[in-house]
Amino acid sequence: MIGIEPKLKQPRAFCYGKIKEALDSGLLAIVQMRPRPFALRDLDAIPARYVEMRDRLWSIIAPLVDEQYIPDIFDDEARGRIISLRARQLGIAAKSVRRPLYRYWAHGNSKAALIPFYDLCGPQGTRQERKQKAGSAKRGRRPDRLLSTDDASLLGVAVADVRERIVAGITQFYKGGTSRMKAWRDTKTKYFSAGYVQQGSISVPIEPAPHQAPSYRQFNRVIEELNLDLSIAKRNVDTSTWNLRMRGVMGSSRRHVFGPCARFEIDATLMDIYLVSVFNRAWIIGRPVLYVVVDVFSGMVVGFYLGLEGPSWEGARLALFNAFTDKVTFCKDFGVEITQEMWPCHHLPRYLLGDNGELCGLAADDLSGTLGICPQNAAVQRGDWKPNVEQQFRLTNLEQVNFLPGAINARERLRSADMQWMLA
Repeated sequence: MIGIEPKLKQPRAFCYGKIKEALDSGLLAIVQMRPRPFALRDLDAIPARYVEMRDRLWSIIAPLVDEQYIPDIFDDEARGRIISLRARQLGIAAKSVRRPLYRYWAHGNSKAALIPFYDLCGPQGTRQERKQKAGSAKRGRRPDRLLSTDDASLLGVAVADVRERIVAGITQFYKGGTSRMKAWRDTKTKYFSAGYVQQGSISVPIEPAPHQAPSYRQFNRVIEELNLDLSIAKRNVDTSTWNLRMRGVMGSSRRHVFGPCARFEIDATLMDIYLVSVFNRAWIIGRPVLYVVVDVFSGMVVGFYLGLEGPSWEGARLALFNAFTDKVTFCKDFGVEITQEMWPCHHLPRYLLGDNGELCGLAADDLSGTLGICPQNAAVQRGDWKPNVEQQFRLTNLEQVNFLPGAINARERLRSADMQWMLA
């Protein structure tokens, strides 16, 4: 069997009984395919140069499809020797014998299969975008304004004719958070105006007719062409946003980590939930701050601290203390019985990565001298440098906090539902 595909591969041998069973069980299905364009035509209907190419290829493989080589030609090792021998006889490369042979098998064991497949080929340069020549008629679907008329002057402008003006408008107006729609309108007003009207001391441009300016779709197309290297996208956002959300990410945070406890990540976040007083549930005491310490290699949470004070070295110190202590004893203090294998985290890391906050103080300098821990700091507003701990905050909100009373997201949904009820 040989697959019928654009790039033919060598045939493979299968047991006929297995194929029959697969057909009977429905695992395989017989489908009909359209024959090649010249497969069923007379010789007079085929261009002469196509016939010459067919005959040339047939002269190469004709001895190989003779009965004397069957069934050896279907064996992988024997087929390779036969093709190599034929190639040496003709003084050509082995692939020049293999390719027409595979095409002969894949398309019906007929000489017509050797007719060139020019119907599957596009014009030269299909791998690159085909540029429209300046001065040629506008290509593409006819606009709706021509449904009631055949006036060719209303067809519209071709991008090739006005590309320079479109690029100038993109450069001038599409920046600083401006929407594409507004940039398109400003480009039409300045570079495609039909003249000016004097209103007092101000010259007001006349808006062009739809067929006198590029459409919004054409404007977008030019933007996409210019933005292939993301230069426009990078120009429209600040450096922090680009580095955090839009830059290309290659590699992983675990690439340079040699094993468990090689690097811990620590960070704090303000939880999306309000706490109330145990003395009076009507008293809101604020939102807690959660510190989490994560091992980069395993992704395991090795320690945490939850408190009401803001992010500080004191909160980070308590989270690190929890990370370095035995978790069996810690959980037992809260009435939770676990084994050492369930949470085997009570070790010191080699490196500790923070967010350029708590670990920048003088208190963190003693970590290297007393515990042998090298503190590290990520750049400002670069949460992607410590993605493991950042992801833990997201998972905590999605899986735990959002289902608790007092969660901020739940309150937003409740307020939205109340507003809909009031409007109804």
